Amino acid sequence: VKPGITAGALFDHSVPVSESLGYADTDPESPGVKISLVGHGIGVELIEPPFIASGKSVRLEPGMTFAMSSKLCFENESAAEIKSVFLITEKGARWISKVPAEIFLC
Repeated sequence: VKPGITAGALFDHSVPVSESLGYADTDPESPGVKISLVGHGIGVELIEPPFIASGKSVRLEPGMTFAMSSKLCFENESAAEIKSVFLITEKGARWISKVPAEIFLC
């Protein structure tokens, strides 16, 4: 992620990654439906624009803070969502979440 990338381009990058991992059809709200949102801005509100989604033309700029979400849903079993928070800097994105970006059981 670098300043100037559009929210839509970031979403488009996520699609082949999720497909390569076998998680392209894992929307927790609608099992079997492809996810259309993988992140959102964080500011005055916890969830606000820009939305990291298909077709969004908003360009990410230094100083913006946003969350990227990994959602997994296994029909008749469980669902999980991992959010990582990033700050856009002049050189790219800096991960600012305090929790490790890995799957763990509670």
